[in-house]
Amino acid sequence: MAEYNLGKETVNTGSGDSPKWEDRGQTGTGYVLNAGDTLNVNDWGTATNCTLNGGTVNGNSGGTINNATINSGIANIQGATVNGGTMNGGTMVVRSGTLSGTFRVTGGSLTIGNSNGVVGTNNTIINLSGSAAAAIYNVAAMTINLASGASLKTRINALRTLTINTTGENFSLDIEDLDPRTITGVTHEANRLIIHTTNGDVTINGSIPGYHFSPDGRGGLTLTACFAEGTLIATPQGLRRVETLRIGDMVETDLGPQPVRWVGYKQVRLHGAKPDEAHLIRIHAHAFGAGRPNRTLWVTPEHCVSHEGGLVPMRMLVNGGSIAYDRTRRSYTYYHIETPVHAILQAENLGMESYLPGLNAVVFDNRHPGSDNVPGNAHGKARLPLIVARDRIEPLWASLATRSARLGHAVSVTGGEMGRTDIRLVTAEGKALTRVDHAVAGQAAFVLPPYTRAVIIRATARRPDQVIGPFMDDRRRLGVRVGTAYVQDEGGCDVITHHLTTRALGGWHEIEDGDTRWTSDSAVLPLPEFPVEARVRHLILDLPDMV
Repeated sequence: MAEYNLGKETVNTGSGDSPKWEDRGQTGTGYVLNAGDTLNVNDWGTATNCTLNGGTVNGNSGGTINNATINSGIANIQGATVNGGTMNGGTMVVRSGTLSGTFRVTGGSLTIGNSNGVVGTNNTIINLSGSAAAAIYNVAAMTINLASGASLKTRINALRTLTINTTGENFSLDIEDLDPRTITGVTHEANRLIIHTTNGDVTINGSIPGYHFSPDGRGGLTLTACFAEGTLIATPQGLRRVETLRIGDMVETDLGPQPVRWVGYKQVRLHGAKPDEAHLIRIHAHAFGAGRPNRTLWVTPEHCVSHEGGLVPMRMLVNGGSIAYDRTRRSYTYYHIETPVHAILQAENLGMESYLPGLNAVVFDNRHPGSDNVPGNAHGKARLPLIVARDRIEPLWASLATRSARLGHAVSVTGGEMGRTDIRLVTAEGKALTRVDHAVAGQAAFVLPPYTRAVIIRATARRPDQVIGPFMDDRRRLGVRVGTAYVQDEGGCDVITHHLTTRALGGWHEIEDGDTRWTSDSAVLPLPEFPVEARVRHLILDLPDMV
């Protein structure tokens, strides 16, 4: 293990009997840190072209870090200036200081800003791609380019200083304090998106060419909801293929015949591995009942089916049998049709929602004949309530799964439990902590090496909707649920709750009940100051799901 310190030094620039003492900053170039190594960049210090393959970099007030590359390990920034860099993995937490230049983030966990102060910026650009996960809160002006596969969490207040540009269809943008149920409409302009809510307007500056609001309480954006090409739609004149409908044509709805106000379409070609959300859902004939639908129907995951006076997203009813993701269709075209009032259409004899005006018109190619007048600024309002509560969805899912088996379509989705997963703790330097026997149920104990300032909790992250069942409207990647932590030694016991109260903390999900909090696959747990003398301590974690 090596420790490097860069800061201020006083040097003699004179000679002989005429000394001249000057303060200078120490500089270091090309450091390569591995597990167990530490680099402290303090006041006046400058580190350039450093690489983290493990270990820890601490950027303190007055220090400067130029063009660092993080592959693993932890970078803690508290007051330093960071000029550009690359992040392929690991964890970086910027609590205060200044970010300048361009940062390329393809993996790992990046947290910028907290409730205690604003992180300064200077022409800062954050490029998020791959598996990168970022949480950005109180910052000065910053541009974020969000590509397919990457995720960004932020809050309404932070949007005032952010410019967000998206590419691809599989990004995730979570506005943590924006409840999608409050949305009344959207105005889409060239370089901004204005979300109208019952609590006022929320503006996202930047280019977002395609989006869909998911009712997860965190503002997730996913693929739009549409019918696949070839779907038969009921009209007063008989069945029509969706792609043949034109503005002014009449369609049957639960409100009676309604004219088509607009038809939108989009062509999709999938390359490489894609998440479920990118694929169509295949609904086999009779999945909902005799003749419902009367032949196989394909829709996008967010498309809603009519149920008990409300609307249920199809993604929540997937059972792997009669209702399943179709991963064989790598190229397809999907359509949506709008009526003057949000209504229920008959698609292959199954009640499905019409297009909700104004929420995602910009995602379509909009080149279908007769579909040139896109109502991009219309403020749509859902006529029927969205149903996503588990107590409403799970009984429906179970009945459809039972019917699937009777129809000869084996159900492949089985229920499981969250929280019961592997858990490992390592120091910031990458050293694994030894787990010891502990008699208390719901707790785990580890030997804490002397002078350890923080540990990283690692667990296999899983999505509740994929582990428990799709009837769970929760698509977060959750590791382990942690309660209070304790550090014990012969001198007493320190109670640790910092992770339960600090919102901007690397690798942790949002605060919920205050007694426990979910990690992602890697979360930082700060520890109290270590004693002067090196002595053995134990770290004990409350883990209520691990009995």
